[in-house]
Amino acid sequence: MGQTNTTVKLLGKGRDKQMKRIFLIAVVALAALFMTGCDLFVDRSATELAFDDVQLIDLEDLQKYENLQTLDIRNADVSTELYDQLHAALPNCKILWSVPVGESRIDNQVTQVVLPKIDGEQLTLLNYFPNLTAVDATACDCYGALMTKSLEMQNVAFRWTITIGGVAVQNTDTNADLSGTTTGGMDALGDALSCLPSLITLNIEETDISGEDAQALMARFPNISFLYTAEIFGVKVNSDATALDLTSAVIDETALVDALAPLKALTAVDLSGQTLSADTMNALRERYPNIQFAFTVDVFGQLVASDANELDLRGNTFTAPEEVAAVLTSLPNLTYCDLCDTGLTNEQMETLMAQFPGVKFVWYVDIGAWRIRTDIEAFSTGNSDEFPNGAGYFTGKGRTSLTNTEVEALKYCTDLVYLDVGHNKITSLAFLEGLTKLRVLIVGSNKLPDITPVSKLENLEYLEMFMNLVTDISPLSGLTKLQYLNCSRNSFTDITPLLTMTQLKKLWIVNNRQISKDDFTKLIAALPECEICTSAVHSTANGWRDTDIYKEFQEKFGLPALD
Repeated sequence: MGQTNTTVKLLGKGRDKQMKRIFLIAVVALAALFMTGCDLFVDRSATELAFDDVQLIDLEDLQKYENLQTLDIRNADVSTELYDQLHAALPNCKILWSVPVGESRIDNQVTQVVLPKIDGEQLTLLNYFPNLTAVDATACDCYGALMTKSLEMQNVAFRWTITIGGVAVQNTDTNADLSGTTTGGMDALGDALSCLPSLITLNIEETDISGEDAQALMARFPNISFLYTAEIFGVKVNSDATALDLTSAVIDETALVDALAPLKALTAVDLSGQTLSADTMNALRERYPNIQFAFTVDVFGQLVASDANELDLRGNTFTAPEEVAAVLTSLPNLTYCDLCDTGLTNEQMETLMAQFPGVKFVWYVDIGAWRIRTDIEAFSTGNSDEFPNGAGYFTGKGRTSLTNTEVEALKYCTDLVYLDVGHNKITSLAFLEGLTKLRVLIVGSNKLPDITPVSKLENLEYLEMFMNLVTDISPLSGLTKLQYLNCSRNSFTDITPLLTMTQLKKLWIVNNRQISKDDFTKLIAALPECEICTSAVHSTANGWRDTDIYKEFQEKFGLPALD
């Protein structure tokens, strides 16, 4: 006869039913013997067997079922030892089994397992679940063993929870906030972190973890970004702080530079009131270029904030620029420094200006018999007293009739807006280079053959250059703001540059006999809106000074307006 696919289920419910089981077994055996003619009354062709009673499982007998494909023992109380024996004896048979885990039994065919509280040794039972994809171990506290097992079974998603300082943190969490808690100390926290592989950010601010302990944890767990509370010279500060106030701290200057290293987010540190050496301040700036430091600098007995923009050193006496430079290096934001009457020469001041190009230095320069500040706005040799706003005064100790030597120092006065050096013995205007703020320039009655430097004075509005030896006025052609020009009694013959200066309001060209009448006619035609004077008893006669700008600069010079 052909072989029949047979499923046999053997039941056992206790001693009180023992006779019933014997009877049933006998019936089955007799039936099999009758149908197949085989011995032992057993159908050895069965592909599936099921046992509800472990007592009925005969390992030697099961091996006689050559066609057995599935053995269901889920309802039988089968130990791991017996399962291992069955699995070894029936390698090609699928065994359905309830795995004893703690006080529970779990079907070994499930894909997800929720574990009861078990110890680490029992985690080996997970090997009996061939289809496993996820394990919920939140009831377990064998974290080290769970970590090891999760690495061993990398295709299975494990989930467990560690409670730290009352805060539950799962092994899958990337961020955890333990701020304000008691973690149990660095060792306990370190053990917990070793079992939280997904953690990226951990906040332990205001906890029992010191800054030093936090540093140790950072070294141990480089993949975790720690937010912690550090203590810098007694001042508590969070590690992600951008500002630090050390104004009242008792500082160890030798340790200060290294002490700030852990605070990576700092952008501002206030050390005002602290007495620090220039070397320490420079070392801090060099090591932490992205931090704005506020120091208090002792500047020749004057306490100055390191972020000061202005510095007044009047009242001090210096013999070398290096004395000043040593202090200025500690004032990186400085833009203005007053060194009037401090003893430094013009040449020494040039050294300072070259070393600190971003600082506006002011000092006294001597212009013949006048002593003026280099930030003076209006200077006139017509003032033999004091200039407005304390900008300078007449000393009477030098020349009053100025030559090129005396006016050379005016090149340092780059804030000049109004300048009157008329009626002197000047032969060169080289000192004008750099005086680009000039609106008014009076150089009349000198010995000037050339006015080329005037061409760079783009803001010039008023120019008196009468009674000189000028042969070429072409440098004036580009001065588009020039409105008042007195070029009387000079030596130029070409008036062409004047023909295009249509912005002129007044043009005095008195007693220039070398200019022809035809040229004057052309000039008048070219400048119809300009008041032109070609003949007068002197260079400023006929109302040259009848203008508002004249009154303006006379007031700036500290002089009365003349009729």
